[in-house]
Amino acid sequence: MEDRSIFTDEEWHTLTFAPLWVFCSVAEADEDIDEREIAALSMEVEDAYLYDEPLVQEVFGVLQESDQALLDFKEDEREEDDGLAEVADLLDRKVPGEQADAFKKAMLFIARSVAEASGEESFSADRVSGGEELALFRVADLLGISL
Repeated sequence: MEDRSIFTDEEWHTLTFAPLWVFCSVAEADEDIDEREIAALSMEVEDAYLYDEPLVQEVFGVLQESDQALLDFKEDEREEDDGLAEVADLLDRKVPGEQADAFKKAMLFIARSVAEASGEESFSADRVSGGEELALFRVADLLGISL
């Protein structure tokens, strides 16, 4: 099991930005970030202990403990696609396969949760917009996993 100790500070920042890049990629897909999408991300971060992957728990812990990660994210100039591609590369280079895949799948789970949070009909089976669906495919592709 790999943890924060194998990453440089810059690499760790990149990894901690992953959930935020995923959120932005999906929430901005329909050009309307709403409260339910923000709540979906917040719930996933707060429920970090439910994830089996320790690296996910550690990244979410950083987001829970301090506003500094969010401030650093706002100052980062990378676009979502570039950032997620860097996350995938970083995981593939430094983290064993199963652990890297688990992290990537957790990011895709967040993407799906955010997309499903924003529909007009709260009980509708089709709450994910076309733009959000495309964003989900793009996130999966950038991370190198299937949807």
